[in-house]
Amino acid sequence: MPIRNKLLLLFILFITLPLFFTAFLSYQWMARETRNQKIISLKSIAKLKIDLIERSIGNFKGELKKAQGYWNIKRNLPILLAHQGDPSAPAYRAAEKTLDQQLELLQQVERLQSVLLLDREGRIVYTTNHAYNSEVGLGKPFPIPAVIESGGHGEYLSAIVPSPLTANNFSIIGAVPARNEAGNIIGSIVFDYSMAPIYQLILDPTGLGKTGETVIVKRAGDKAIYLNPLRFDAQAAFRRSVRIGDKIGVAVQNAVQGKQGSGIAIDYRGKMVLAVWDHIPSTGWGLVVKIDEREAMTTVYQFQWLLLLLLAASIGTAVVLSWPIARMVSEPILKLKRAAAKVSAGYLSPDIKSEGQDEIGELARAFAKMIEDLRAAAKIFQGKKVTPKVQALIVPGSQKVKKQAEAEGL
Repeated sequence: MPIRNKLLLLFILFITLPLFFTAFLSYQWMARETRNQKIISLKSIAKLKIDLIERSIGNFKGELKKAQGYWNIKRNLPILLAHQGDPSAPAYRAAEKTLDQQLELLQQVERLQSVLLLDREGRIVYTTNHAYNSEVGLGKPFPIPAVIESGGHGEYLSAIVPSPLTANNFSIIGAVPARNEAGNIIGSIVFDYSMAPIYQLILDPTGLGKTGETVIVKRAGDKAIYLNPLRFDAQAAFRRSVRIGDKIGVAVQNAVQGKQGSGIAIDYRGKMVLAVWDHIPSTGWGLVVKIDEREAMTTVYQFQWLLLLLLAASIGTAVVLSWPIARMVSEPILKLKRAAAKVSAGYLSPDIKSEGQDEIGELARAFAKMIEDLRAAAKIFQGKKVTPKVQALIVPGSQKVKKQAEAEGL
């Protein structure tokens, strides 16, 4: 490889290697910090949603217990039971109207689908949502057997179940004993709490970009069952699941096992995601907040392209700046090379000029002196001959060179 190219390569490496090293460290630092900041953001979202879900469920339970003390129910439920077979009776109508004034407002404020009153056998005797009258019917058993089995003996809270009223909707059903003014259990107070408000909270994409979402899950045997519609699968609730131990849905699996953590995982779509997983104590659900890694690291990928462009520009600049420097250094050496080739061919008049004060300049001047000595020696013997019986050798140079040649028998 020509010395000019070697010098050019050396200069380019000298300029670009520190840039490559700095760019690599900068990229690694930014990727780590971006990932950590996104995880912190996801943890904040997860904590906020867990707190809101806990508050909603806690408020639901609190209102259900408070309903046990309503004088309105203690006074009017016995009247409804007494006229259960004749809902058109004036006493039944009056009691129902009095209950409506309080319980319909409760339904609206607490965002319930319905408040129901049951007898001791679990038959419906009153509801604030008259869709129950048409879909299920007064006097008929409540459509969820577990509520009937509780029989008003204690507090009951269901898991998420298909809504008794609306297809493709889900509810949480709560029930507590209903008592008369004497304190005797005469039936049950039932709240049908629609999951719509919780789903609205869970599906809120604030802070989750275009690909992020929140998932709630529960464990059923060796499976984690999805409990809510998903951003990319609106029919996922109770239809999508992942088996514990599978490679996909690791975040979901950790959540239903009561673990807390964060990291990179594969979600139900097979996408790499940044995820945070946690557990909701009051319900036993697991919660996962996640976002596609590619979206979460968008700024890092943009920074990566910027670094590549800067490195390319730096290499180009290095080439442009290094070329004249390499030429400036290599040109005197190349001139000496060409002069040496001419001298070796017997030509003693090469043009060697050097005004440089560096080592290359000194070398050029020394080489020029050597050629001058050769010329001087050539002039001394020009036109003369050496007898065939004598062997002669001309050694141009200084006295020091002469003495060294004599010492070596030259």
